[in-house]
Formats: sequence, structure tokens, C-alpha cells
Amino acid sequence: MEGYSRKQIAEILHIPCRTVCAHIASCRKGGMDALFLIKQTGAPGKLSEEQEHTLVHIISTQTPEEAGVGIFASWTSSLACRLAKERFGVAFSDRGMRNLFDRVGLSYTRPTYTLEKADPEKQEQFRKDFEILKKTPEQ
Repeated sequence: MEGYSRKQIAEILHIPCRTVCAHIASCRKGGMDALFLIKQTGAPGKLSEEQEHTLVHIISTQTPEEAGVGIFASWTSSLACRLAKERFGVAFSDRGMRNLFDRVGLSYTRPTYTLEKADPEKQEQFRKDFEILKKTPEQ
């Protein structure tokens, strides 16, 4: 609008020339108001609100074994994906399920494992030896 070419505007703004052309066309059609970006809504959710509520209720109140998705004691995103596929016929990736957890207010942590058969005395001795090693200067 101030005498710059489309190419110059693209270089100044660090955007593709075709984007500049699209903005100019929008401005010519709808005036300056057409340049304000509308918030994109994104793709629609895979589950309905009711299905999400059901999924959250199951995960919050039942173990995977009780829900019928395996003989596991705690939920993982993979197990929640399996539940969504079996109950609602909807496939999720692990990342997609973790995004859903975040959106509905569920926290997600990776499982940790303990060695139940480990000898506590040997573990304590290892801790002591390790502390000594950490304090020993490198040679």
C-alpha cells in the first residue's frame, strides 16, 4: 500500500510471496478488517463430549483389568488407546491420547519400575560404594 512490491513485502516480513498476494486479495475484497486473523478451531475431536466423559470416568475409577483391556494394574496411554478403540471404535496415537489427557485434566506420568526381588542389603552397600566413588577424584 506504500509503494512496495509484493516481493519486497515478502522479504521484509519473511513470509512467502503467495501469502502476501493472498492478504492483498483479502484486503481488496473485505477491506482492512479482512486482514485480522480468525482463530482457527482445529480439527474436530475424535470422541464426543459424552464419550470423553465416559473414558475419563473409566480411567479414573477402574484399573485396566477391570475395564477389560488387559491384566495390568495401572493405565498407560497405550492402554487408554486400546480402550478407546474397543469401546468407541476410535483409533488414537499415544501422543494423541496424552493430548486428550491434558485437555480433560488427567495427568500423565511414565510408569516406573522397582526390583521387588532385589536384596535390600546389597542395594544399601551399592549406595554406600557409589557415594564413595562420587567423592573420589578422577585419576
